[in-house]
Amino acid sequence: YMGVTMKAEKTTEKVGKVNYEEAIRQGLSDLGWAADRSGFAYRSLNLSARGLDSIAQAFSNFRALVTIDLSENNFQDFSNLANLPNVTVLNLRRNNIKDIRPMFNEEAFPKLQRVDLSSNKISELGPLKCPKLVYLDLNDNKIEKLEAFEGHPRLEVLALRKNRVSSLAPLKAMPTLRELYLSENRIKSFVGLEGCGSLQVLHLRRNNIDIPTEEDIFQSESIEYLNLRENRVDKLEDIRKIKSNFPKLKTIIVSFNAIVQKYQERLYYEMINIMPQLNRINKIHITLNIRKKAYEYAEARHMKELEEKRTAIRIAKEKERAALEAEARDNDRE
Repeated sequence: YMGVTMKAEKTTEKVGKVNYEEAIRQGLSDLGWAADRSGFAYRSLNLSARGLDSIAQAFSNFRALVTIDLSENNFQDFSNLANLPNVTVLNLRRNNIKDIRPMFNEEAFPKLQRVDLSSNKISELGPLKCPKLVYLDLNDNKIEKLEAFEGHPRLEVLALRKNRVSSLAPLKAMPTLRELYLSENRIKSFVGLEGCGSLQVLHLRRNNIDIPTEEDIFQSESIEYLNLRENRVDKLEDIRKIKSNFPKLKTIIVSFNAIVQKYQERLYYEMINIMPQLNRINKIHITLNIRKKAYEYAEARHMKELEEKRTAIRIAKEKERAALEAEARDNDRE
């Protein structure tokens, strides 16, 4: 692999004013055994913030690379990296990439596990392949088209914060997905996420989510963390619907929703009594003392309601008795 490296350096291209030979030479590190144990080779390449605007063909000659950082450049395409057989980590954050078509190829990136494509100009999430992919960061892009997305069998973390996603429905068939980040999008309901039975963390901060009926929320036996900050949750009935559909929920964030202003401090007590399994509401961790106060609040409210019912019954009986007495007096006059 040392021979391959030397050969690659000799054939490295110059594009514009960038000396790729010098850039790659300076960016290589982590000299060690190649993945196939055939010899020593450089396994890491860091060319972050070098002002590069093209991934030269010479990159594909460094077949022993495991980690590549090309963040904060001006790349529009990364197809020349697709056939590197050993790359597991790829950082392409803050470039000018408009699509991720190289990841739609069955034979591309055979060992790729973690990809950061945040802060680019990507508008579509299509049929991902990359058989070993577990982490995909697409935050801060322009993604609104997901019709061609077919799910992924091994993906564990998918980040789509600050895009233009309007529905959860296309996000499906990800049986190993554990964390899904969708803050700052245009989502209006919980409908979708079919075939995502391992999902534990769901971030939906700053969307347009309303909860009209239980049927508008997908069922999940695995979700433990739900962030609904800055949405349209405005009544306790919404919380009851969430409880019915997410029975194992441990943390819920509903700050900056209308329901907070409506109930204020009482909200915590109400939510604890609706979902006693909760460990955290917004920034408040539920201690034994808080839980005790919530139960005392519920008991006091229950006693108050009983007293109000007794009072209402007594008043009704008094009115009925008064009416009967008035009727009797009228009869006597006649």
